[in-house]
Amino acid sequence: PASVEEKNDYRLYFRISFSCGIVLVFLSVGWWIYAQLQQHTFQGVIVGLKINQQIVATDDELYYRDVRRNDGSGNFVKDYHFAIVRNSPFSSGQAFRLGFYPESGKMGKEKPEQIELIIQYRGETNEKFKLKHSGNTFTLIPIGN
Repeated sequence: PASVEEKNDYRLYFRISFSCGIVLVFLSVGWWIYAQLQQHTFQGVIVGLKINQQIVATDDELYYRDVRRNDGSGNFVKDYHFAIVRNSPFSSGQAFRLGFYPESGKMGKEKPEQIELIIQYRGETNEKFKLKHSGNTFTLIPIGN
């Protein structure tokens, strides 16, 4: 049979092991909850589109709204504010796709042609873009914040 001293040693070993195990379980569950609640956001604005031009989201993580404003010369333009929210961090150079319609839809059998625009993440959390038109190609170019 174990002596009283050995029993006390084993009780102490059991209590320390049990306490450390409980602490580690709470720490790991707390870290998991913290990691699940954390969201990463990339937001920006595409400025100066004509009123009849439209942008649509093709990625599920992208949210947007258009704002009409006076450009100062009496003409109205549209700015598209967007936000991309996800649970994992963004990587530099990551691309997000938008659908762009350069003209309003027309009545008839043919669907309007969608042009793909790409927004690239460059490490900034808030960016501003302008639409560049060259022939039949449209691209988004970053402009100063």
